[in-house]
Amino acid sequence: MASKNRNPQGAGYLGAMLAGISSRSAATSKVHRSYRDGNASESDFKDAVEKDSRELVSAQKGFAYVSQGQLDWLDILRPITKAFSGFASRSSSGEDAVGPVTRWFRTNTFYRKPSVNGRISCNGAELAEAMPSAAGNGIAFLPAPYSFTKLVENTFYGDEKSLAMDYSAAISRSLPGLHGKGYRCTLLLDHYVGYEQSRGTFTAPSWFGASVSAIKSDGMKIGIHFPMAEASQAILLANSSDADIVGIDAVFNGEATINTEKDLLLGVVDGSRVGVEDKSMVEKTVKEFIGRSNFSGRYYIGPNDRLYAVPFDVALQKIDLLSGIKGV
Repeated sequence: MASKNRNPQGAGYLGAMLAGISSRSAATSKVHRSYRDGNASESDFKDAVEKDSRELVSAQKGFAYVSQGQLDWLDILRPITKAFSGFASRSSSGEDAVGPVTRWFRTNTFYRKPSVNGRISCNGAELAEAMPSAAGNGIAFLPAPYSFTKLVENTFYGDEKSLAMDYSAAISRSLPGLHGKGYRCTLLLDHYVGYEQSRGTFTAPSWFGASVSAIKSDGMKIGIHFPMAEASQAILLANSSDADIVGIDAVFNGEATINTEKDLLLGVVDGSRVGVEDKSMVEKTVKEFIGRSNFSGRYYIGPNDRLYAVPFDVALQKIDLLSGIKGV
């Protein structure tokens, strides 16, 4: 098949975007520990988060969609768990009420694993209340439906499809509120696909595409990103949905050939590597992917995963690198 994207240099390039929650500065991490231990106030923590967020936003020069890092989320599930109906609350105090500390895949980071003990629902305002106002091109990061079903403990639903579809309906109901606060893109993060692929246990559920398509909302682009996943299978999953953007790991999929009608998010910066990439090598990776791909002709670049595992100053340097790339 001939490539559909033989455009002049940069013609199909839409800009950069991040791919998940960012790390905090050492100063903010220190304030959070003090706040957790009762030696600092909530306002102290919020002030520190806002300072880091301003630095992150300032670094995203020319980005298509801008994130404030969701630095106060602590993990990708916690605000959803605390705001939506259908989640159990343990008798423990504070954040421990959400669920037990659980390792985030094979990393040295953790999240609190929530327990679903009722039907997931919301009034639609909860996520907007948990997010700061954006400047009209904000991006929100949320768990993709498939990964959501794997990251929670389910004691209520009889099957994963019902759990996923109710979650998707709640997210869809929440998007108009996010749009009202200046958000224009929601990137669904599907970490579990790559994780199960690496173990040889992944089987695509029949409801995958429907669960993503159910999240569509007027005025909001919907992307689905697959960190560490094998690109060709991830593309097939995305093609079964109404997602506008599909994100693939271009760091560890160097020979992948892409066939899709969708826009691409190329993860060309390693979110778990402390070293900052060489600009010319990143541009070479982008050029090679574009040259052998059949897609809409429109593409973004970003990290292959969240910039959570690298120090804050390194995250800023990687963002600055992405800001300096103008397409190929």
